[in-house]
Amino acid sequence: QNTLRSQFDYELTHPDGHLLGEVTSFGLGGVIDSFDALGMGASMTFAPLQVHDVLGNTLIDEDAAGNISGWSWRVTGSEDFGNEIAWKILFQNKDLEKHCLGHATIHVLVIPSSPWAVRQSTDLLISSEDSDNCGTLEEILGEYAMPEGRLELRMTVEKTSLSRGEHLVDLGLSYDSKPDFSALRPPSSEMQDWASNNQMHTPDNSTKRSHNLELAVSCIDVFNTPARDALRDYQAYIWRAQDNRSDSSKTTWNMSWLANDDSSGWIIIDVSGTTASSEACTLISEGMHDDAPSHNRKAIPESPSISWMETNRWLDGGLFPEFSGSDGLAAKNGQWHSDLKLGVLVATTGFDLPNSLNFLPVNDAGKTTIDGIRSWDEGDWSHTFTFAADATDGQILGWSHVWSSD
Repeated sequence: QNTLRSQFDYELTHPDGHLLGEVTSFGLGGVIDSFDALGMGASMTFAPLQVHDVLGNTLIDEDAAGNISGWSWRVTGSEDFGNEIAWKILFQNKDLEKHCLGHATIHVLVIPSSPWAVRQSTDLLISSEDSDNCGTLEEILGEYAMPEGRLELRMTVEKTSLSRGEHLVDLGLSYDSKPDFSALRPPSSEMQDWASNNQMHTPDNSTKRSHNLELAVSCIDVFNTPARDALRDYQAYIWRAQDNRSDSSKTTWNMSWLANDDSSGWIIIDVSGTTASSEACTLISEGMHDDAPSHNRKAIPESPSISWMETNRWLDGGLFPEFSGSDGLAAKNGQWHSDLKLGVLVATTGFDLPNSLNFLPVNDAGKTTIDGIRSWDEGDWSHTFTFAADATDGQILGWSHVWSSD
């Protein structure tokens, strides 16, 4: 069994207004993995506990104890449940206490015949009031936009019924309804090993956006800057780039480069027209980074062009209607929203994803990801939408949509 898609919805009310949100992930172990990327195993407080997923093959008896995803657990006793013996298990979150952000405890009752806990009681308190000395709530929760103040949750979930299927599933047997992931992989003819070929950036070649990354990097050569020297003489490549297309007459590109002497810098250029020139390219600002990943072309995977992924994955409203359909959050009818900032990140070593993408566990070395962020107002609500995709095959990893009102 594999998780293909999971969605988590939440709603918070606080003195200053309301906060709603949804987190959707694809093929990453579901919502539990997404929230565990926060470092607190927070999802365990919201969803019914799946006993085997959490405890594995651990033998449950009166002395059993262990640790999982930032939680410690121990058996506290047993009781009769119907005709079975049920074990009482207490989970306590260690990270919340470590960062002085409150506490979380979960009391569960498990039986051998149920894959889920038959009873689960949660006591959760998250507060930034005591975090001054050992971390802040904003640092832990990143772009989940948890409001300042206190979040208290007490919840009890109980089993009401369990219905099992009538037919056994044969292990190893292929079924017609099983998704064929190989059919979604880019053809080998589309894959480009750009890093090994000493090229400067992830291939873009998009015609869906007026000024793609190729044009932006060409503009770097127009100006006498450290970025130009690094790209010319020190095998530099672009490890982070993000566009801003809010002005229809130009695109503002913010690009970070990395040279083989591990020097790194950034450059912001306004791009207009169709060819790089002093008239079409305007240098806004540039400088050097104090910290950056290590230069390592060998760790960069091959990938198709962003153009191929746009056409065959992301902008196909039939594949992801919520993402790019007629009322899509990222695009509408095959065209990106102009207020969506599209970015590419080449992570080699010593670097994590931007905070806005902390909800996805994709910050390992040797990854190339595409991300987008969009903010807008609609009526009394302010919206923020963020997504990430794997740039090696175009798979959308997930997205987060948060809307708030005063």
